[in-house]
Amino acid sequence: MNNAAKMVGGALKSAHEVMVGTLAGLTSEQAHHFAGGNTVPIVAHFGHVMTFEDMIVNGMLKGGKPMFMAMNTGFSELPPQQSPWAPWGLKVKADMAATMIYAMAVGAESEAYVATLDDAALAKPLDLTSIGQGMQTVGFMLGALISNVQWHTGEISCLKGLQGLKGYPF
Repeated sequence: MNNAAKMVGGALKSAHEVMVGTLAGLTSEQAHHFAGGNTVPIVAHFGHVMTFEDMIVNGMLKGGKPMFMAMNTGFSELPPQQSPWAPWGLKVKADMAATMIYAMAVGAESEAYVATLDDAALAKPLDLTSIGQGMQTVGFMLGALISNVQWHTGEISCLKGLQGLKGYPF
């Protein structure tokens, strides 16, 4: 693993740790709470993040099948693959213990995959024209995945704060 690949691996691990820490201790009621307005409950953010990561790493980058095809995700249904996902987010239900098992498995698989990469692998081209992103690289896709985890962890932290709870774990 070269320097860029180490940085990507470290960023992914850190994003996972902050997300898991932010979710720690949530009750099912808190995770399903609707704050009103244009928000969706915490479970929707969590479901979107983990299934997106699963599809990207296990499906797109590794060329296999997402883990959600073979294991219980804990979500009542999977999010739509294209926007908007807010209507789904307002109705999805989750067994938080099962979703955390799924999330830990996806995170471990993603981190193990990234640990196998070197800088040349990060520069490998990916054709993302079908999703409007043109020609990109594996590194670009992993950067988008890490950003997605971070952005939604911020949303989760805010939604916890709206319930009078501590958001981020630090």
